[in-house]
Amino acid sequence: MKRVAAASLLLLANSAMAISATEKTAVIDRCKDQMNQYGATMVKACVDQDLEAYELLNANYQPHEKIVKFCVRTTKQFGWNMVKACADQNIEARQAIVSNQEKYAKYEKILDSCADRMGKIGGWVMIKACTDQDIEAEQALSQY
Repeated sequence: MKRVAAASLLLLANSAMAISATEKTAVIDRCKDQMNQYGATMVKACVDQDLEAYELLNANYQPHEKIVKFCVRTTKQFGWNMVKACADQNIEARQAIVSNQEKYAKYEKILDSCADRMGKIGGWVMIKACTDQDIEAEQALSQY
């Protein structure tokens, strides 16, 4: 499994590279294992979605390489579609923090604390959720 993940990261690193036969076989096998009970149509849909997600990640996500690597490490076993969903959610959460600097700069200690506690296990989605929740709790405490 670690070899497949390592190979997957190498494949993502080169945006011009098409999906390898090994990775395509891994996608098909995973989809068969997870979806075969629902019939060939569902297996095909799973494969099609994973291959499309792989291509999109390969073509469009180079500026977010660290986020994609985090998502490959944490969600690859569920397929490329899940890696893409993870990346999309984490990119959105990071962008929400970056574009609302006034709010988050005011609570920099909370943001840093949440990044330390949640960054490695939950990525930007968890950092933002933790920070927003702690800011809300701090504001509520100031009302007492």
